[in-house]
Amino acid sequence: MKIYIAGSSLERERYREAIRGIEDRITFNWDAHLTLHENATDSERRVLFESASQRCLAGVLSADAFVLLIPKTKSHGAWFEAGVAYGARIPIYAVGYGNVDIWGEAFTQSFRTMADCIEYLG
Repeated sequence: MKIYIAGSSLERERYREAIRGIEDRITFNWDAHLTLHENATDSERRVLFESASQRCLAGVLSADAFVLLIPKTKSHGAWFEAGVAYGARIPIYAVGYGNVDIWGEAFTQSFRTMADCIEYLG
């Protein structure tokens, strides 16, 4: 099963912990992409952002399951990607807690921890 994991780019360590041991199942590792380009110049940033956006969307659409690490910090991308997954009818699995009242019915299943989610997904 191929998995896309979305989360806040401000919580990259949380993402790294989430993918540990399942890297071969991830459709796109957006953290690795960001890490490769941390020292980009301002003029390079827009091109890199567009590239990352396209790869993230391709990763979402090629996944069998979408996992949302419910952001504890500001995040536009993770919620946008969740909307794409929802529109593409890809099952959405939420990990963590937060103010997600409007999304509750969109989630296939919610989990307290990533380990619980991965155990469920098999």
